[in-house]
Amino acid sequence: MSGCTNRLLGDKLYAYELGMLNDQEREEVEIHILECAYCGETARQFEPTALLLRHDPDVRHHVQDLTAEDAAERVELSRSPRRSKWISFVPFTAAAAILLVFLILKPWQIEFRSQEATAADNRLAIMYFENLVDPSDAQRLGEIATNLLITDLSQSSYLEVMSSQRLYDILKLLGREGQQTADRNVASDIAGKADAKWLLIGSILQVEPALVLTSQLVDVKTGKVRAAQRINGVPGESIFSLVDKLTTEIKKDLPLPSGARSEPERPVAQVTTSSPEAYRYYLAGVDYANKIFIPEATASFQKALQYDSTFAMAYYQLASIADRKFIDKAVQYLERAGRRDGYFIRSRKAALTGDAATAIAELQEAVKYYPDEKEAFYLLGNYKYGLKEHAAAIEYLVKATEIDPLYKAAYNRLSYVYDAAGDLERALLAINKYISLAPDEPNPLDSRGDLCSSHGMIDEAIESYWQALAIKPDFHYSRQKLGELYLFKRQFSQADSCFRELASAADQETRASGRMNLALVQMLQCRLPQALQVLDQGIAADSLELTDIRDLEVGDKLYLKSRIHLALGDSSLSLKELKETIDLYAKYDPSDKLGCRNLYAQLLAATGDHAGAEKVIAEVNDLANRGGRAKATYLYALGSLALANGNVDSARSCYAAATALQRDFYPLYMYARTLLLSRRSAEAVVQFEKLLHINDYWFTCYDLDFQDAGYYLGRAYEETGASAKAAERYQKYLDFWQKANPNLPLVLDAADRLTRLRN
Repeated sequence: MSGCTNRLLGDKLYAYELGMLNDQEREEVEIHILECAYCGETARQFEPTALLLRHDPDVRHHVQDLTAEDAAERVELSRSPRRSKWISFVPFTAAAAILLVFLILKPWQIEFRSQEATAADNRLAIMYFENLVDPSDAQRLGEIATNLLITDLSQSSYLEVMSSQRLYDILKLLGREGQQTADRNVASDIAGKADAKWLLIGSILQVEPALVLTSQLVDVKTGKVRAAQRINGVPGESIFSLVDKLTTEIKKDLPLPSGARSEPERPVAQVTTSSPEAYRYYLAGVDYANKIFIPEATASFQKALQYDSTFAMAYYQLASIADRKFIDKAVQYLERAGRRDGYFIRSRKAALTGDAATAIAELQEAVKYYPDEKEAFYLLGNYKYGLKEHAAAIEYLVKATEIDPLYKAAYNRLSYVYDAAGDLERALLAINKYISLAPDEPNPLDSRGDLCSSHGMIDEAIESYWQALAIKPDFHYSRQKLGELYLFKRQFSQADSCFRELASAADQETRASGRMNLALVQMLQCRLPQALQVLDQGIAADSLELTDIRDLEVGDKLYLKSRIHLALGDSSLSLKELKETIDLYAKYDPSDKLGCRNLYAQLLAATGDHAGAEKVIAEVNDLANRGGRAKATYLYALGSLALANGNVDSARSCYAAATALQRDFYPLYMYARTLLLSRRSAEAVVQFEKLLHINDYWFTCYDLDFQDAGYYLGRAYEETGASAKAAERYQKYLDFWQKANPNLPLVLDAADRLTRLRN
């Protein structure tokens, strides 16, 4: 390939690539690139770097200086023919050197500061497209057009587009929830609240024989129409194609920098879906999910995937509400998601694999580009809540409510976070705000029931759950909790009634949960053979009915069987079932390397397989640097091996450290037991009393070990001289066990001790 055919134009190539020429100069260089093979190839090689750097102010400053020097060089060259021939190549070489320096000093950390500033100055609010053909918009064409256009324009680095959720929120704030059209005054109010510079009002003018979209671009400050657009489709042309054409016209009509014209534009169908039916079901699913109507939302997202199996955001939504394994599909089709959605998908993937730092970092990056993305702030609050960083969680959630003062989900989560932080007053204010925002929805009352239950107000919680069910009888979350509280109160017939309702529900997951709980009704009446029979029946039904969650549900039932067999003294069968449980959990979620490992190591050590326990401990230790649950699991397993080896002091230290990391029944229980074994009976009394007064359903209903905790508290009372309290505890223990299982070792010992105390 020979050199440049026109040096005067070739020397402007780098300035052209950086978007620094006026219109006339740009046109001249573009013609030259087409005619000159040398510069055409140079431009193609230079373009990726230029796209990164053309708006970096430091680069622009140096290039401007260089351009001035280049002009001086050309003047000097024309005066002095004795100068070397290579001088004419200095401008391009110097520009390349500058770019190389910037790439070395700022590799991939270049922030598009100019674009961000431009985007903020060009904030655009898009109204719902009015369907003039069908004012009811039965096919949601207006909503689809609006959402697609928002997604399409959001790909630009030069525009900040109000999200569809923000539009919905502002309409709700103005008392116009669900309104699909808005006159000019209302639209201006919406744009003003969104702090938008530009307003787009659109309509669907025709559907058959071809779609026709029209829109007007309005300057919010003056109220004047800057431009109007009309896109005429052809028969058979999709709404996705028309939205792409409309996007191009809108960008032309906005006063955007010249760089906006050269931005790569992906068709909107490539970052959402190419199926109108899939998009329609997706939008319906989002509506259901916002109301916590999970079965309906799940069905809608699954229906969307029947029309488009590559729809990344439908998989993302299912991973959030139904089955975490769907996140892998969302990641697989990540290239079919827009920039905004990409942050959410990557964040959820990280969260589900235990990488909280990356999950948080993705969302923090998202809110830099989309500062009114309330869901990102909400999820940040959720993740911080999960990490027990309550102050940070509250800050993020409050930010979400500042963006949308009517944000129901944020107030719901705030009630839980305030409660966890010990601020019951604010928790109650948040939950009451949630109830006032959604008086016709069941979830606010369900959440109030949770708050009451966590503070021991059991009757008030039961009333609140019944109120939720009065609104939506198939709101099974409330029915599940009702059954649990009836079990807590030992009102077995009421509990059985609730769980039978669940076992006959329409969706498979709820039926599987109901079958599990029916076994608990039997177990907590010490009808252990009947409980085992119900569990076997449940496992058989799960194996026939379930697909995606079969391993999880069967694993849960096997776990309960393992605990029952251990309580009955059959350690070998308990160990076998626990191993099967772990294998099923691993099939359901291969990333979970911790489930039941603490109890598995404990059972291995207690049955004499110390080598097996050491192997489990070594595996868990590889994950212990994550802290939290992983570290607590490791410490518990280590303590169990120490206890099996007779090292009570070491075991006690390990269990104590585990309790500091994870408030779980087993570390608390074993820590109290090692205090008793160490003859620190007074301290054991304190720990056992705390354990037995926890109003947590799992502690008090799921585990037969809870009954044993009562026996050991009796032992601790006896050793501290509190004979009456000890006798009362032994009697409660015998009331549970003696009639059905009189020959268990602890039952025999409790009966003997009670006899001695009473004689």
